[in-house]
Amino acid sequence: MKRKNTAVVKTARTDTAGIPCSISKSCIATAGITRGLKAFGGKEEKMTVRTGNKFHAKKVELDGIKFDSQKEAARWQELKLLEKAGEICELERQTKFLLIPKHRKVLGGGYENPVYYIADFSYWNCRYGVKTTQTVEDVKGLRKGAAYQIFVIKRKLMLERYGIEVKEI
Repeated sequence: MKRKNTAVVKTARTDTAGIPCSISKSCIATAGITRGLKAFGGKEEKMTVRTGNKFHAKKVELDGIKFDSQKEAARWQELKLLEKAGEICELERQTKFLLIPKHRKVLGGGYENPVYYIADFSYWNCRYGVKTTQTVEDVKGLRKGAAYQIFVIKRKLMLERYGIEVKEI
């Protein structure tokens, strides 16, 4: 029997009408005094929230390395074989590239955080032991949604800043 990916996050309190306290005005504490809802006739309920990947990708461990998906683990194995054959060199995982550095805000002071792109894989193409071009790869499942749109922007910034085209697998 498969176990569902659920976890108890917190207890939600409801008022006498069964409305969650975050919505109901009758649950708001006055004068900084918090009272138990049972005094008002309310009840406590446990809420469960689904955990796990939105697209049902299963995390995989291969050679002691954790991967976000089976597709990513399979690509790692392919790249390791290419590295052993001498076609690529300096294979790395989760390489971090700075896209936009930390900078001071114009209004209101303070700083904006830097923006990074973390590639699934990066390596150099090698000819006769000499590095020729750097390749950056990102393994993608579904090519839609907000996460993919952010990736597209970061892919374009990688091309503009470093002159590197990110290869989607």
